[in-house]
Amino acid sequence: MERHIITLNPDFGDALFWDEEGNLVGHHNVLYLNYEEPNEIAIDLSSIAGLEKWYSKWCEYEDDLWLRHKNVEQETLAEWCKQGIELSKQIKSLLPDGFDLVFVSTLTGEKYLFSNGEPQKI
Repeated sequence: MERHIITLNPDFGDALFWDEEGNLVGHHNVLYLNYEEPNEIAIDLSSIAGLEKWYSKWCEYEDDLWLRHKNVEQETLAEWCKQGIELSKQIKSLLPDGFDLVFVSTLTGEKYLFSNGEPQKI
């Protein structure tokens, strides 16, 4: 079976999910698989409590780090990453067979692969 990878990588404008070709395929409330193909699948993410709030925190931290308005503590960034891992587990559970998820923590530089079983740091 062919495997596909969806990447959870926060960016501006509510952008959260990307396909293997770099297309934006989802936000905090929906994820599209097989983007713009006749067999496109929309995954409702409304059951993932806290995803929108988690993304909003990324916007706050990213702006602060980028604009250097304040120093965000490493513990805060690590907690944000930990929350991202937990949210990624929930998101992965909604994906059909053949789809893996990679979480990229743009704030800590860590990457995790969610395939079968526990996530693997990559």
